[in-house]
Parts: sequence; structure tokens; C-alpha cells
Amino acid sequence: MQWSISIGRFDIALAVMFLSSFRAMPQQGHLEQVKRIYFKIRFRTQEPSTTLVSMSRMFDWANTAYSNPSEELPKNDPPPLGKWITLPYYFDANLMHYVLSGKAVTGVLHFYNKTPIDWYCKKQSTPETATYGAEFISGRTCIEQIIDHRNSL
Repeated sequence: MQWSISIGRFDIALAVMFLSSFRAMPQQGHLEQVKRIYFKIRFRTQEPSTTLVSMSRMFDWANTAYSNPSEELPKNDPPPLGKWITLPYYFDANLMHYVLSGKAVTGVLHFYNKTPIDWYCKKQSTPETATYGAEFISGRTCIEQIIDHRNSL
């Protein structure tokens, strides 16, 4: 299953990571979960629809610490050539995924236009006591990866 992830089935990475923790002592039901991963999850290439996202509350950031943002760009980058590329990304944290250790799991997906390019799924190194902390770590990880992708392009 890890080989399948490496050739592009990133949609099963979280489930495989979770089931991998039971390799030393699998229990009843784990084989059924493995079968479900192989036969039920489909690869979807369309961009997710954002029509259900409500933008009813717009915020004025002018009088906050986040006003006047600037983007850090390399000084010696060449001028862009070719078509415009949009870099959508999705990240999330699963707080208390591992109940015994209290650690969350970070999941990140990166797209170039509508094509999934990169994924990241890893247990966080520190336990967090609130969703805010786990999401903040996931967001920081995602931003670092976005900077790498932009510099690569």
C-alpha cells in the first residue's frame, strides 16, 4: 500500500499510516479495512467546488498586525514564461488522532491548477491540547511547502 501511495494514490496515505501502526500485532477487522482502502476509495482529478463556502463575513485587516502584507520573492528569479499556474492547497490536522500520546496528524495536499502534485501526511512531533495548536502546526508546515513549490517553479 505504501508503494501505491508513492505512485500517486495519496488519497489513501492517512489510512495507510494509521493501519501501519498495527503491523506488529494486527487485530480483527484490520484486514477488512485494508480491503476497503483498495477497493472503495476512488481517485478524483476534478478541482473541489467552493460554491458551498460562505463568504458572508468580510473582515477589515487594515488595523491589525496582518495589514500591509508583503510576499518574499527571490531577488534573482527569472521572469515567468508560459501559462499562469494556480497553486491551490488544502491542509488539516486531526487532533488527538493518537489518543495515548495525544499527538495530532497533519495532512497537506498541493495542486498545480487541477493536478495533484504533492501530498504530506505525518504525525506531529509534539502533542497539542487544543485544535488551534494542531491546526497552527499544520498551517506552518503547509506554508513552508508552498514556499518550496513556488521556488521550484
